[in-house]
Amino acid sequence: MADALLKAKVMNDNIAAESDSESNDIDLRMSRARQLFVSDWRHELLLAGYCYQFSAGTITAGGNVAPITGGGAGTIINQDQPEFGFGVPTGYTLIPLRIQVACQVDLDADVEEGNIVLWADTAAAVPTDGTKTSVNPINMLHGATDVVGTAFRECTADLTDPSISIVLAYATVQNSEVTGAGEAVVHLDLLYEPALPPHFSGPCSVYGAWGGTAAVPGIASIQYAVVPNARFNRS
Repeated sequence: MADALLKAKVMNDNIAAESDSESNDIDLRMSRARQLFVSDWRHELLLAGYCYQFSAGTITAGGNVAPITGGGAGTIINQDQPEFGFGVPTGYTLIPLRIQVACQVDLDADVEEGNIVLWADTAAAVPTDGTKTSVNPINMLHGATDVVGTAFRECTADLTDPSISIVLAYATVQNSEVTGAGEAVVHLDLLYEPALPPHFSGPCSVYGAWGGTAAVPGIASIQYAVVPNARFNRS
């Protein structure tokens, strides 16, 4: 029996951007240790420079934690004052990859509650109005290109209400029959990391908000991808 010989290209940072039709032969890939290389599709997007990350709320070098309090003084989920948002214009696909939110919530009375909600507006990018803090997401392939689109945190004056086309995730906690402060320890957090994340075609945007019957301060870490529409076959 004759031996088979396989040849492959060594994996490098830009090979993830290679594309070809189904009818043509393309090279196999291998690691620098000469092992055949098969990467997760998220890894492919990262190596192509399409993945970004930012946060809402801060932890400074001295260890000081500065959460963001929910819109509407934290006592409601305020659709037009979200805690963060990010979006893309026409011609790009937005993929929410991982969003982690952790909140502090002081529930010391019966039926007090805290909530976190993530949602998508599939028809519009981030509005330009409102009072909010613009952020520059970091490319997760550090040193690669700046993000296409807009991202912000800490909206404190109303922006144009983003539509709630799809609720991506929701978390809630409610106290019951508490007779005094300090009698219950309450955790409110949310991790959105779908196995099959939606691929939204721009213009579109994603938002996060938290609040409750008492003020709900929180911090979020957001990872997402922005990919040219031409990379996907929607026909």
